[in-house]
Amino acid sequence: MNINELVENKPGSIEKATIIEKEEPRSFAKFGKDGKVCNCTLEDSTGKVQLTLWNEQVDQFQKGDVITLKEGWVKSWNNQLQISTGRNGTIEKI
Repeated sequence: MNINELVENKPGSIEKATIIEKEEPRSFAKFGKDGKVCNCTLEDSTGKVQLTLWNEQVDQFQKGDVITLKEGWVKSWNNQLQISTGRNGTIEKI
């Protein structure tokens, strides 16, 4: 699946995309546990989408990495599509 095929509130996969931008990670506490979150911009030949990295993913991926994301979850925030691994997805460098 390409970025331009992602649909809000549906599962989504991206076959191959590059992290072209990575923001500074933010720390948070929820339900008594500490965590990290970081927004990135993914790009493929069809477009761009925001990728949200959580916890250990924040340190595993850097600007310039080429990734594949399987069974992620697509949502919209401020009229912008975002994708993350959600509960069941996986993300890997390729």
